[in-house]
Amino acid sequence: MGLSLGMMTKNDLKLLRQLRAPHGRAKLGLFVAEGMRMCLSLLEAGAVPQKIFVEQRLVALLPAGMPVEVVTPACLQQASGFTTAAGIMGIFSAPPQREFHFEGQFTLALDAIQNPGNLGTLVRAADWFGVRQILCSPDCADLYAPKALQATMGAIANIAVRYEPLLQVLDALPVGFPIVALDMRGESLDSLPPLSQGILLVGNEGRGLSPELLRRASVAVAIPSVGTPAVDSLNAAVAASIVMAHVRR
Repeated sequence: MGLSLGMMTKNDLKLLRQLRAPHGRAKLGLFVAEGMRMCLSLLEAGAVPQKIFVEQRLVALLPAGMPVEVVTPACLQQASGFTTAAGIMGIFSAPPQREFHFEGQFTLALDAIQNPGNLGTLVRAADWFGVRQILCSPDCADLYAPKALQATMGAIANIAVRYEPLLQVLDALPVGFPIVALDMRGESLDSLPPLSQGILLVGNEGRGLSPELLRRASVAVAIPSVGTPAVDSLNAAVAASIVMAHVRR
């Protein structure tokens, strides 16, 4: 493999610091992934690695021909975005945004999801329920932030994600295309039939969906509670998962 042993260079550390910030990732078109499961999922999906820093004990788990540099655990810990380093860290090229096709597809559309962990969990749930494309409004969290990426558990390798104004996308859809809004004032989810195509709108953790998006929906649905819960709402990722399980059954 042509491995080099030792420490990261000053330029490596400088690049990793740049990639911890959203503007650095956007400017350079790169992101950092940590953990063997995450890195292998990205490699299997065809992601392009620029450099992979790894502990000696994990080298044999990587495919041949990777741009590997073996470094010490202390070096990885210094550069890691987490409290405990995972033994491997890769710098990958961000995939280009591809064009979406909505006919015959079920799409998740996220409005101003702010919590990176929620965003990553939504990607993971979409992958589980066979949803292969996600639209994010421009004010959603950055999917390539460390906490968001980690929360996907590698599912990001299977999902296409685009950031663009949701109203613009919805207004370009054919008349009658199914648009389902997740809203606490909506009708019971039980009344919604399975859908082979459509868009599920999921709103901000605090304020929900904007009125403009709600007006574009074919139907607004709410998840009925059982008994007398102590909470007044569900986490956005949990609620979206329940709806996806219902419509994709």
